[in-house]
Amino acid sequence: MKKCKYHSVLFILCTGLVLLLANSSVTCTKVAPPAEFKITSLNIEPPKVQIGETVNISILVENIGDAEGAYPATLLINDIKEQIKVTNVAPGESKAVTFSTSKGKAGTYKVKVGDLTGTIIVTPSPVPIYSNPQTYRMVRTLTIKNETARVNSLRIWMPAVTDWDSQRNVVSENTSLPPSSVWKDPQFGTGILFWQFTDKPSGGSSLVITDQLTYTCYEINYQIDPGQIPAYDKTDAQYILYTRSEKYLEADDPNIVKTAKEIMGNKTSPYDIAQSFYNWVMAHMTYQKVGGLKGAKFAFENGYGECGDYSALFVALCRASGIPARPVVGRCLRPDDWHVWVEFYLPGYGWIPVDPTFGDSGYGNYFGHIDNKRLIFNKQYNIVLYPNPYFFPSEQSGLQTWFWEYQGFQGTISADIHYSITPIPGS
Repeated sequence: MKKCKYHSVLFILCTGLVLLLANSSVTCTKVAPPAEFKITSLNIEPPKVQIGETVNISILVENIGDAEGAYPATLLINDIKEQIKVTNVAPGESKAVTFSTSKGKAGTYKVKVGDLTGTIIVTPSPVPIYSNPQTYRMVRTLTIKNETARVNSLRIWMPAVTDWDSQRNVVSENTSLPPSSVWKDPQFGTGILFWQFTDKPSGGSSLVITDQLTYTCYEINYQIDPGQIPAYDKTDAQYILYTRSEKYLEADDPNIVKTAKEIMGNKTSPYDIAQSFYNWVMAHMTYQKVGGLKGAKFAFENGYGECGDYSALFVALCRASGIPARPVVGRCLRPDDWHVWVEFYLPGYGWIPVDPTFGDSGYGNYFGHIDNKRLIFNKQYNIVLYPNPYFFPSEQSGLQTWFWEYQGFQGTISADIHYSITPIPGS
């Protein structure tokens, strides 16, 4: 009896369920497939930047599904989640998603969005630190004194003072006798002032040219990461120009080449190599007056010379090692005298100043640093005068002072130049 009772209850419940289903209206709805996304076209622009510069990273998101959906694009830099951008994309539609980023440290960064990968190369900033600007007034006076000569034609060449990287805002204030022509070497940037006079100065008289101008000189300091220097483009015309061997800069001298390799050792960074040359030149050289520029081979073989010879030896060692380098010809104001220092080139940075003579004289470290007490005339040796002289070679070792010649009859005639360079208070 008990067993039948349970069956009856179950039957009644089941019957009720059947009746309920029979009397209910059931609607079946078809569920649409979800959105489906395809990620393509990873673009990094630019792929190589300097510290602090912005890089734009973009992808193309395509919805290949049948329904609109939101895609959360995630940017990973070196496998670290950096940004997420959610983009709604309709079926069959493609949308670009762009991220922007910048880095404060040089290096190579791995980029990943979805399954797409790429790299960003961040190099050091090529801009040196220019500081402590000082404005000077330069007064240059050239005097040609003729006692007994007969001068039919007088020709004079002097260096022009122009803007360079650390020498700016050159403003001419007064020229007593304007030059006949002003010429600038298109290859090296050297400026040349040229005067030509007829029947001047006559016997017993003098011709005076006074040139007055102002300019601002900056101190330069470089902060360089030796391990983050890009490779040289050895096909570049400037690279070829400043790694060649030439008079006074004998970079192909076998002994200089051999010594450069020995000093380099296993070093690969051009910064480290150049610093080794700087230290070696100071150890090798002793300052001694030699009556003008003698050059790198002389300095190497004799171990002494003037500032131009210190500089020539450093340049020749650099060039022998494939590092572009050049002399800088001008004046220093501590003490006030003619002076030559150098620059070598690093990709991603620019021209790095070096003064091995000052370094050897105990003024401090002058590798990658130059003070604001300078006057630059030009940045080369073997300067070709223009127009060409009549009575001496047009190519000269440097253009620091002046060159002159005259046609007529010989007698007693002399030339002298004087510079006065004074800081302008409050500048």
